[in-house]
Amino acid sequence: GPAEIFSTIHDGVIAVLESSGISGVQKTGLSDLAINNRKILGSSLYLKQSPGLYFYQSALMVDSDLSLLGKYLAHPPREPLYRGKRGHADFCTTLNKEGYGVCAEEIAEKIGRELAGRL
Repeated sequence: GPAEIFSTIHDGVIAVLESSGISGVQKTGLSDLAINNRKILGSSLYLKQSPGLYFYQSALMVDSDLSLLGKYLAHPPREPLYRGKRGHADFCTTLNKEGYGVCAEEIAEKIGRELAGRL
């Protein structure tokens, strides 16, 4: 089911981040990853009727301009408890803002290799 798929993928992402020196990443809500109770990754999942087929997508915020979130996205009608009614800028963070000077392309490549071995 969805929880197992998210967990399998997010365990792989966390392993890559930890091996890259990024600590404190936690699975939060059904489909997010967070550092210090602030979202760094959001994801979604489409399950096909046929067993074993799904489409997963996510956004890992490495060095995003967080001011654009509030400009283009309305506050969601539903939110996970850990959001605590915070606006986008207070709810989200980036790896670089948390002090991890990493390269998005390098992290993406590592995640791709890690997940290929898990899925």
